[in-house]
Amino acid sequence: IVRRNFPQATISDMIEDASQGISFVCNNIAEYGGDPNRIYLMGQSAGAHIAACTIVEQAIKEAGEGESTSWSLSQIKAYFGLSGGYNLFNLVDYFHSRGLYRSIFLRFDLLQYNGRGGITTAVFS
Repeated sequence: IVRRNFPQATISDMIEDASQGISFVCNNIAEYGGDPNRIYLMGQSAGAHIAACTIVEQAIKEAGEGESTSWSLSQIKAYFGLSGGYNLFNLVDYFHSRGLYRSIFLRFDLLQYNGRGGITTAVFS
């Protein structure tokens, strides 16, 4: 899946791109000779993180807390994430102490800073 990158796009844009790509695969795989019962999602590094975020956002939508969707998590047989950044809450202070400042993370719309030196939640919109 080709996706937009920073600085032209936010993490929300990247998740939207990934979701659209997954939707295309889920809805068209049979036309290309693929098996709709064997769809696997895989990402490496930033792609692993974006794929994981896409899965979480899709789960929220399917729980009725978001807009309608054109694909379902039940269509994905498995997810493989390689070398992804999954625990960014704990890494913000580490990176900040080494010169990758909290403001960089905040600019990505990736994390929400609580103003007291900590991160409170992930932001996907």
